[in-house]
This record gives sequence, structure tokens and C-alpha cells, in this order.
Amino acid sequence: MQAMDDAAMTQVTAQDGVSIDIQLPDSTLSFNQVNLVDTDGTTDRNQAASLVIAPTTNTSTQGVRFFTASGTVTQQPISINIDAGANTADQATANINISLPSDLSRIRINPFSVYLAPGRGEIFTARKVDASTTNSVRTNIREILQIGEQGVDVVFKSGEIVGFNVQFGHEDQGHLLKFSSGTLLCVANNAMCVTGNNDDGSNPIQVHSVDGSSLKFGFKLSAANQTTGLRLYDHDGAGGFSGFYGDIDDQGFLIGADGTMDKFDLNISNVIMGNKGSATISQFNNLNNGSMGNFGLNGVAVSDFKATIRGM
Repeated sequence: MQAMDDAAMTQVTAQDGVSIDIQLPDSTLSFNQVNLVDTDGTTDRNQAASLVIAPTTNTSTQGVRFFTASGTVTQQPISINIDAGANTADQATANINISLPSDLSRIRINPFSVYLAPGRGEIFTARKVDASTTNSVRTNIREILQIGEQGVDVVFKSGEIVGFNVQFGHEDQGHLLKFSSGTLLCVANNAMCVTGNNDDGSNPIQVHSVDGSSLKFGFKLSAANQTTGLRLYDHDGAGGFSGFYGDIDDQGFLIGADGTMDKFDLNISNVIMGNKGSATISQFNNLNNGSMGNFGLNGVAVSDFKATIRGM
């Protein structure tokens, strides 16, 4: 195959670069499971093992779904615009701009669990998704985190396209990935972003222990000002908020933002450690275990945020 330069590509496609629209069936991005594999293990346990992200059961609604402000599924595509070129200093850049559907208001991450599994293979005994097939997990599979039946909702400001830009080579924008548009309003489990209600504890996030006990809680992060929202992009001019970005360096994957982001509220609700209703006669006068209550932070302002994700 012969390389095709930008000018030649323009003659063929009648445009500079390439534009791709992806229309998801029923506005749903489905997956069976995602494996993060550690091939060599630890010092005394050197066999491969995986952290697996998969539906809580194989019959549950899978994947991620896009919704409009009215609650119907989105009709517009995901748009990807790809271009390559060089500046006057002959520094080459590949630019990929990705925009989520223009009518998007909410992303529903359907219920899922995180499993710990030996090896790197399939964790379920069957892959058929219907009402009659039993889809239990294989032996030696341990569920360590479970998202409740309502999943997690991510709500954005309507009328603003959520977009980000990826650059390879010479990064004129200063980062590998950078948000160019989009405003976050709410992230929460148990449909709290959709209903506006407080958490009733019916569909908690659960962290499981070996003996079957768990830590249960609800989670909600929301913009303190729902009119302005939590803006993901560069705003406030010079010296203001630079927008969220992502980079890969020698320490791992870096997520950050320069300047001070919009204020947000963070609430952890209905926190239960152990088994609700259980009691020990010799401790706390035989009181039943119950909720620890709610914990929260209101009006949080974070400046020069940075977080690094490293391999396991």
C-alpha cells in the first residue's frame, strides 16, 4: 500500500482529513467482559490472574446506554474527525477529535461487578442471555465489587456537546487528551441523578469480603451550581481553569486540570459496614448492626488537580 498524504486525501474524499460517524444500535455500547490481566503475579503467587469487569449476572442489561434530556435514547451518532499535518517547524501532529451524540444528556452505565479471577478466560459458565439459562460464575471466581440494579448515571448539561481531543506526535494543545466541550451536572448510583431523590439504600454499591460481609453505600457527585455545572473544558480566560486533560508519562496515566474547577458536592450515603441486623452478645450490649449514616462535602473547590493511574 502507498501512503496517501493530506492533499491527495482531500482530492479523494473532498475534505481535509477523515470524518467518521458511529451509530450505535439502540444507542447502546455492549460488552461481555473486560479483563485486566497480570500475567506474572506476585513473588509467592506467580500465576496469571485478572480483574474482570462484567455484568453482575449474564442476564442483566449490559454495557453503556445514551439518553436524551427527555429520557429517550439518542438518535445522533458519535462523531470522530481525524486529521494529520505539520507546523512550520516540520513537527508532525495527528489530531483526533471525538464528540459524543449531540442530543446526549445522560449516560447510563448498567449494573456491573468487578471480579477477581485466575487466568484470563471467560468467567461465566454460559454466554446465552435469556430468562431460562443459568449463568453462574466459574469456580474460584470472586466478586469483589458490585454496582446495584440501577447502575450509575452520568448527567451532562443539555445542549452542550461532550467532546475531547486526542493528539499524537507534536502536541500543540499541550496534552495527549484534552476536553474541548461538555459540562457535568451529576454522577450517582441508584438513579439519584434521574429522580432527584435522596438515596434510599435500595441499590447500593457493595464491596465484598471473603466471608460474605460487605461495605455498602450510595455515591453522588453533583455540581454545586446546577446552572453553571462542572465545566470540563478551558474557561475563565488566561490564568483560569485549563480544562481536564490526560497524559501518559513514566509514572503511568496522568489525569489532571490546571486552575480551579467549578465547585461540587460529594455525598456518601447509607453507609453500612458488615451485615445489617447482625449482633454480637459480648459487644455493644448486643446492639444490632445498622447504618452509619451519611457523609458529605459541599461546595468543594479543587485547584491544580492531578491523579496518576499505574499498572497492577
